[in-house]
Amino acid sequence: MKLIIYLAQALSKGFIMLLLLTHVFVKVYASQQKAERKMQPSTSSLSELVDRTLSHGSFSNGTVLPDFESSEWLAASPSIRLNLLKSQQSFGSDELEIGMNLAIKSTSQRRIDKQLLSLKKAMIDQLLASKRLYFSGILREILWSYRMASKKQDYLTNKILVLNKLQKHRQYLADAGESSRYGLLVVAKEIIATQIALMDNQSNQLLRRERFAQLTGLNKLPNDIKEPLFDKTTKSGWQHPELKLIQLKQQQDELMLKEQSSDASPWNFSVSAKNVESLGVSHKQLGLSIEMPFSLVAANQQSLVNQQSQNRQLSDTEFHKKRLEIKQTLLRLKRNKQYLLKKRTLLEKSVAISQQIMTQIERLKSQNELGQELALRRVLEAMQSRYDYQLTKLFIEQNNSLTLQAAGISL
Repeated sequence: MKLIIYLAQALSKGFIMLLLLTHVFVKVYASQQKAERKMQPSTSSLSELVDRTLSHGSFSNGTVLPDFESSEWLAASPSIRLNLLKSQQSFGSDELEIGMNLAIKSTSQRRIDKQLLSLKKAMIDQLLASKRLYFSGILREILWSYRMASKKQDYLTNKILVLNKLQKHRQYLADAGESSRYGLLVVAKEIIATQIALMDNQSNQLLRRERFAQLTGLNKLPNDIKEPLFDKTTKSGWQHPELKLIQLKQQQDELMLKEQSSDASPWNFSVSAKNVESLGVSHKQLGLSIEMPFSLVAANQQSLVNQQSQNRQLSDTEFHKKRLEIKQTLLRLKRNKQYLLKKRTLLEKSVAISQQIMTQIERLKSQNELGQELALRRVLEAMQSRYDYQLTKLFIEQNNSLTLQAAGISL
């Protein structure tokens, strides 16, 4: 009779524990599914976020610098010449001469000016592209860090839920004298550690939101942060704004050195009026002189030639160094993506196995103390596997964003 009563109590405890496990697993799984379905269309596109960042606060171009312009024809400011000669002889002559000197740009110099003006517009465009890329990198880091922190938030919240159930079960066993308080203390310590991790994660989320608001002026982060897949056949590291700026800077330096060469020397025009008085007779004279460079013979200084060669070597070195850096970054991200894809495949199998384990636990007809503890631990392991799988998928999407950033493609 006592044996029958003991078996009945054991079956009753097993049935209650089975219902508890089923309730916890279903609630956790449902909350995770709800979090995944919570995605709503973003009010601002990623490109609009960069625009808002460029126009918001201290990052805006509120201070407009004066735009200096050069003369189309004059190489320098006009100069006036005045000569007065007074004779010391009785029958000498007195002279008064007034002249104006004009330095006119040569054909070569006007051609260089046009090229520099076109180059200036191209550099302004690339500087803006480089600025957009810089803020795109900051926004990408904020958005993906916040998304991963949100996923961790859901996982830790659900983990505390299961640990609380486990703590109640341990408390019941300890109060009934069927178990020592050791297991209860272990679970309580684990709950505290998880709560601390949850607080740290919430602080991380708050920091990301504050940085996002500081950059864009918006309080809500977008839900849709996926970007188009990087395609190396249409976009490559050679399109990077910093590489283009190096090339444009090299062209600008070469043009500025050419502007100092003998071929670009200005044409000097001089207009003069002269009055000569001798023995009471006045003679008036008008004059025009033209001085232009003879460009058939090269007369550049060796220092100018050396500087041009040195600038070209430095620019080439800087360009190839930056290009190699981009190639290495893209290669590293490619290897990391291959690793993440393999890891995702294994985690998919792990999640499937965890679901089968939970199915087997639900079919148990009776539970002893070790079995009940093991069942709840299996719930936590299943949650961990699912969290690792979801986090790996986020890492794969983040890898694509980092690849776009390394290739010089802005949001």
